[in-house]
Amino acid sequence: MKFRVGFQVSVSLSRKHENMKNTLLLLMLFLIGFTGCKDDSGSTMLDGPWVTTSQGLITLHTRPAGYGYGASPDQTAIDSTLVHQNAFIGLINQKLNTGFDEKLEIYFFNKDEVELKLGVKAGGSTNPKRKEIYYSFGYHQYYPNLKLYDYLGVHEMVHMVAENTIGQGGTTMIIEGLAVAIDGTLGNVGETRKLIGEWMAEYQNAGNIYTPTQLLEKPSAITDIEFYAQSGNFVNWLLQKFGASEIAQLYQLNKDQFKSEFQKITGQTYTSMEADYLDETREKQ
Repeated sequence: MKFRVGFQVSVSLSRKHENMKNTLLLLMLFLIGFTGCKDDSGSTMLDGPWVTTSQGLITLHTRPAGYGYGASPDQTAIDSTLVHQNAFIGLINQKLNTGFDEKLEIYFFNKDEVELKLGVKAGGSTNPKRKEIYYSFGYHQYYPNLKLYDYLGVHEMVHMVAENTIGQGGTTMIIEGLAVAIDGTLGNVGETRKLIGEWMAEYQNAGNIYTPTQLLEKPSAITDIEFYAQSGNFVNWLLQKFGASEIAQLYQLNKDQFKSEFQKITGQTYTSMEADYLDETREKQ
């Protein structure tokens, strides 16, 4: 990544002004660190033009009509996204017993620019520190648990809320598992999403239920869709069994701490919990 300073400083200093020189150098380094992050083309990921619309806690940035080769959001898409995402923040706060109430920004990129800007063919990512979500526009997906269509969904907003209220997640299993658990669904972008229970029924029929230890370790043999679905199922089970307070404590632990600290946090040994989870998961299918 390249950094560019938007100004120049010319100073002629004698040796007797060495302290002033050092101060200026420190100031320049400080300012350089806060200039925009550039890609190799010299253009920032968030370069305009943007249409900006705000409602509640959210400011949504969308491309204007006629931008590039992909369809841009119309007013109906903008309005529905803002209504849903503000509501999802309330839903997540309720599920996790959190109080996230900070302003955030969502950037919708048109389909033709997503791979260049975000490095993915579809979907997106969240930057909790900057309080920004970046996502591909154009995939109006049905969420059967919520009985509605949405362009963004719940998953990325869970990352935003959790990282800003609970803290930094310690394992991929708990970070992605919590997002899937609260979302309640999983699926390829652009397709009707399936409930986590539907995914788990398929894995049970195939005799392919992973243990919590395997999910913590995440071996390469586990595919991404298996990992996300089964991590979501496991974290949802933990949430139902132990509650939001315990999940918040487990959320910040690395994989070794997750095992060693589990009994201290929940009152149950990790080994017995793992056995209970596998027994109950297999019985449900």
